[in-house]
This record gives sequence, structure tokens and C-alpha cells, in this order.
Amino acid sequence: MTNSRIKRIAWWCILLLTAVAFFPFELSAQQQTQTVSNESGFYYTVQKGDTLWDISQKFFKDPYLWPDLWSRNSQLANPHWIYPGDVLHIYVVNGKLYVEKVKPTPAPKPEPEAPAPQEPPYFLYSSMPEVGFIRNPAVSPSGVIFKIENGRNLASTGDIIYIRQEGSAGLPVGSRFTLYRTYGPIKDPANKKAIGMLHYYTGVAEITQQENGYVLAKIIKNYRDVEPGDLAMPYQEQSPKIYLPKDTPQISGDILLSQDRRELIGEHAIAFIDKGKKDGVSPGQQFQVYTQEQVKLNPKDKNLTSLPPKDIGTILVLRTEQNTATVLVLNSQTAFGPGTKFSTTLN
Repeated sequence: MTNSRIKRIAWWCILLLTAVAFFPFELSAQQQTQTVSNESGFYYTVQKGDTLWDISQKFFKDPYLWPDLWSRNSQLANPHWIYPGDVLHIYVVNGKLYVEKVKPTPAPKPEPEAPAPQEPPYFLYSSMPEVGFIRNPAVSPSGVIFKIENGRNLASTGDIIYIRQEGSAGLPVGSRFTLYRTYGPIKDPANKKAIGMLHYYTGVAEITQQENGYVLAKIIKNYRDVEPGDLAMPYQEQSPKIYLPKDTPQISGDILLSQDRRELIGEHAIAFIDKGKKDGVSPGQQFQVYTQEQVKLNPKDKNLTSLPPKDIGTILVLRTEQNTATVLVLNSQTAFGPGTKFSTTLN
């Protein structure tokens, strides 16, 4: 065998080993990106110096849970090899997710080149564009659907709808609008006072043709069946990332109702609470849903005694209005209804 032939074989071996080493890493990175973009849940971006031990302590208050955290993140080939920029799926322990409070530290000295900001932990909710809200006063619509193509009563993605212009905002060709309907007024279960109107999203449409006093639009996405009488408001992009705050003030209140207006509210349902921005509520905060039974200690007693509160679930704030907020039920031990209490911590 000649020297040139031996060299060629050696080069082919080197190329083969390089390909074997490179492609599994590339596939793992691609799989991780797809997992994060297609799932809902809590996520954390690994920062410099992080270990699974530290991360388990930060989120679960127990560093010995690191093997469980590793087992739930199959993209990590080795628990000791995690790098800044890796994204971990953070699961919920006993219905709760704890975030370690960060102690204030002195401002770092100026450096020639500032490090890139690290992304804080977040909850990924891919259905965020479908999340409605309660507002007072109600949104002033830009238009009203008065007809569906071919005289149908229901429309979905790809169908043409006719929208009558309302107000002076206009419906320019090429612009997108959120389709919705309203319910209400929604009343406070405790005092029966009107809180606002429920805005219930049905889809998104794009204006395709302008006529005298009305427009034609194509439905590009529908969340529920679109009907004549549904309203249109300017479309606003909703990020699926709900960033988690480091701390939540003590806030208590009532569950108003579910987005689908069902009598019972369960796990993964969208609901509304009677506290909002003015009360210190912000997206990413978590609250405990609870019941508290009142009984007579003695049949002859006139006064009722409150028993200790019973934790029955956890809710996560998705968006806020001035007096209300929209929440996701992360977990629930039992279904509950309007008027059920919630609080940051149970006393």
C-alpha cells in the first residue's frame, strides 16, 4: 500500500469521526429549540456558573431534586455539562413553583464590554393570543361582522367575512383585526356590582377589499367559530412568554368566572379575578386558590367560626387590566366556582 493511499484513508477517518461528534450535538440543539417552541410550561435559561444542584435549590427549595430535573430535560446528555444559553423545562412540585428571591448586590464596576443580559425565568403559554379579558368600559369596536360569504351562519379560517365600519378608526386594506364578542356586564359575586364586559376572542382577520361603508376580510386564524355580530378591534401581537417576578405582594380576592362562562372551573382553564393593576397584580404572579369552611362550634352558638383555609389550586396571572386580571389555572385538586377565594399566601 502506497504512502498516498494511507494518507487518504487517514483523512477519511478523521472526517468520519468529526461528523459523528458534530451531528448528535446539532440534532440535540435543534430538538431542544423545537421542544421549547411547541410546549407550554415554565422555562429557565442557564446562566454562567449554574449547576443542576443550584437550579433545583432556586426553584424547588431542595437541591437533592437535581436528578429529577435532569430526567425531565432529555436534551441534557450529561448532568454535569450544562452551558449558558441552555433552556431547561422547570416542572411544578406539589402544585407550586418557587422562585428564589435575589438579594440586592452592589452595582458592578464598568467594563469595556458589558455582558449580554440574561433572560429571566418565564412561563411559556402558546395559546396567549386566545386569552380574553374583562374591561370597563368595553373596547370601542372598529367594525361589526354583518355577513359571512355564501350566507353561512358560522365562519372559520380561510372564509370571507363582511365588516361594517364603526367609529372613525378605519379598516385599511392589509391591516389585521382581532375578532371578538362581548358578554356582560360581569358582576362581582360578593356585592353584585358591575365590574366590566368580558371580551371573548374568536379569531383574526385581514382586510382584503375596501367598499363604501364596509370591507371584505379573510379569516387567517380562528380560535372559536366566528359569527355575524362579532366585533373587530386592531390586532396586537401577544408574546407567549410570561416572565416570572422575583416577589409577589400579599394580595387576596375572588375568582369572577371562567372565560367559557362554565359553572365549574378546573385545571388548565382560563379565568378572571377581581384584582388588577391598581391592586399590584402583574403578569407572572402566582396565587393559591382556597376554600374556608365556617361552622358552629356548638349548635347553640349564633356566630360562625372559620376553619383553617384549604389549598385547592394554583393560578398564574397572564394579563392584567386596571381592575381585573386574566389567569390560568395551573393545577386544582377539585373544581371550583365563581366567588372562590385566592391569596398570595394562606394564613
